[in-house]
Amino acid sequence: TRAQLAWHPVPGADRYVLYYALPDADGNLDPKEIHQLDLGRITGLDVDLGSGTRVFAAVQAVDSQAPDLASEISNVVKIVIP
Repeated sequence: TRAQLAWHPVPGADRYVLYYALPDADGNLDPKEIHQLDLGRITGLDVDLGSGTRVFAAVQAVDSQAPDLASEISNVVKIVIP
């Protein structure tokens, strides 16, 4: 199953970082199991996920010239593939 993630470009951002994690045994986000992937300037991603996959994901906009101005990670999305 193909999952498509996309976001609008953020003014001033020169790269985006995807944070993702599989759920723990109870289906909740385990903060110790969060991984990240630097996407560069990409504003969309297509991923093949198997049936029944559950994953948490969030994208952060980053300005390399002012890293302290990186967007907050407030919109974590839980993706469930039927």
